Amino acid sequence: MEALVGAVGIGSGILCAEWILTGDGPVLVECAGRCPGDSLMELLALAWGGDFHHHLADLLRGELPVLPGAPARCAAIRFLHAPPGTVTGVEGVEEARELAGVRELAVTATPGQLVAGLHSSWDRLGHVIAVGATPDEALARAGAAAARVRVTVDPADARAAPRA
Repeated sequence: MEALVGAVGIGSGILCAEWILTGDGPVLVECAGRCPGDSLMELLALAWGGDFHHHLADLLRGELPVLPGAPARCAAIRFLHAPPGTVTGVEGVEEARELAGVRELAVTATPGQLVAGLHSSWDRLGHVIAVGATPDEALARAGAAAARVRVTVDPADARAAPRA
């Protein structure tokens, strides 16, 4: 990342870089001067406290933001998906929201919607964000909540489902 920041010439700001770790080392997939997607800024705020969008605005104004010294907790996200077909129902949302550590649960799947399965981030049907004292606890809580949400599909229309 330091070599990338130096090569791009960024002095102050934010750089979103995505990498794939291969057997030969990291390979850069994407690099952009923007906040990352997939709720990463929200995950940072949950783990570290504060509002990182405001911290970035302070930095861009030439002010030195007051940043937390250490994370207060860990945060994790799990994305919801379903196999190809027509959505026939969504269950377990309220029970999942009540589980320990769940901070956010969003479901975009609706009955009658055609889904193509999971091929890209555009195929996600929602997400769960959870916090915990450790990375394993945050991941387990997000995973448990995501497992409670059941998106059922009728596979008969799978071939008609759009692919992203």
